[in-house]
Amino acid sequence: MLALRIPDTRDFMKKLLTETVFDSFVVSEASVTTFTVIRIDGSWHPEYFGDGEMVTENEENENGERLHPSALSWGLLRPVFFGLIRGRRTPGAFRLVFRLAGYNVASLLSGSGLNFRPEEVAGLFLNISFSNGEVSCTTGTSMNTFTLDQTLNHLWDEMVQKFLRQQKIPFTVL
Repeated sequence: MLALRIPDTRDFMKKLLTETVFDSFVVSEASVTTFTVIRIDGSWHPEYFGDGEMVTENEENENGERLHPSALSWGLLRPVFFGLIRGRRTPGAFRLVFRLAGYNVASLLSGSGLNFRPEEVAGLFLNISFSNGEVSCTTGTSMNTFTLDQTLNHLWDEMVQKFLRQQKIPFTVL
């Protein structure tokens, strides 16, 4: 597990809420505190959408990335979440739990040389918290099988730092 502090809150919020930087992550859960606490459990109900409204499993976005409508992506939830916090007042707090999409877990494992199968990985998580005007991020991993091997944890920590650097998001390790 890795804990990071994001010093430039304004730029980070812009990238999180109005740009596509985090759109490929799956939302496991979210909460925001405004005049009340609003919780989103991350469950996905594709039947809500009518025929032709939702992308198919093989469609790609403008960056050529595969879209996976079998899970609640941040790209789908982002405008709704932004609508919840938009206004004259800054939210008191929010928390987002992102999970790396399954196809990205498989890609990460195949490129790393690790001896884990994708089905052994329950999730690679990025937790984003906003409170008292500050943003922090923590990483986490969850396995479906018991292992003492911490290599995947370290690899995920490195990948998150690399991702933030690529997106020009400054951070300090806590």
